[in-house]
Amino acid sequence: MARLPLSKAHRYMKALMASGFVEQDAVTGHYRLGVEALCLGLAAVASIDVVSVATPAIATLSAHVNETVILSIWANKGATVVHVKEPLRRVTVVARIGSVLPLRSSATGLVFAAHLPEADALVNTHDTPKQAAAVIDQRLRDVRAHGLAAVHGLFFPGIDAIAAPIFDAAGRVAAVVTVLGPTTSFDASIDGKIARQVAATAAAVSARLGYPASAARTRSKSSGVSTPAGGGCVSATK
Repeated sequence: MARLPLSKAHRYMKALMASGFVEQDAVTGHYRLGVEALCLGLAAVASIDVVSVATPAIATLSAHVNETVILSIWANKGATVVHVKEPLRRVTVVARIGSVLPLRSSATGLVFAAHLPEADALVNTHDTPKQAAAVIDQRLRDVRAHGLAAVHGLFFPGIDAIAAPIFDAAGRVAAVVTVLGPTTSFDASIDGKIARQVAATAAAVSARLGYPASAARTRSKSSGVSTPAGGGCVSATK
C-alpha cells in the first residue's frame, strides 16, 4: 500500500479491520495481523503435507550425494519409513516403505528419540541395563545439542547413516530425513559434505512447513554450528 494515496489506503485498512484481517493497536496506532489472518495462516500451515513438501527436496538431495535417502514419520509407535529415493547407480542400500526403524541403533530412530517424548519413553525402559541406558542417554543429548545423528554400522553392519529432523510450524518433529550409504564409500564425518547437505535439506523443508527462521537460528546457535535447524552431528559406532 506504500504507493497508494493515503485516502485509498485508509479505506482499505478500514475494510481489512472490519473483516478481522487487521487490528490496530489502541496505544501506538500501529497495525498488525488480525484474528482472521492468523486463522487463515494456521489453516494453510495445517494443510501442508510433509511428504509432498519433502519429496522434491529428497530427490535433489539423493542426486547430489548419489546415495539412498529416506523420509520417516512417527507412526505405529515407531520411526516409520514413508518415502524412499534411490540413486541412479547400481549398488544401492535397500530400504522399504513401511519399515519401522529401531530407536536405539538407527540414525532415524535416535533423532526421533531425542525430540519426541513418546519416542524417548520407549528407548530406556525399566529393564534397560544401567550402562546401556547411560550410553543411549549421551547419544540423545548429543543429537539435541547438535541437530544431526550419524551412525557407523550400528544398525546394519557395513551401512552408515546421517539423519536430521524436520520441524513443523509448532516446533515439533514432523519427519526425519536420512541418507544411507555403504561404509566403504560413505562420508559420515560430522563436518563432511553429506552432513551439511542433510542439515540444509531438513532446514529447507522445515521452513516450507512454517518452522520459524528465528527458531532455526536459535537451534543453530545453541549447537555452535552455522547450518540452520541443525548442523552438528552425533557419531555412534558399532
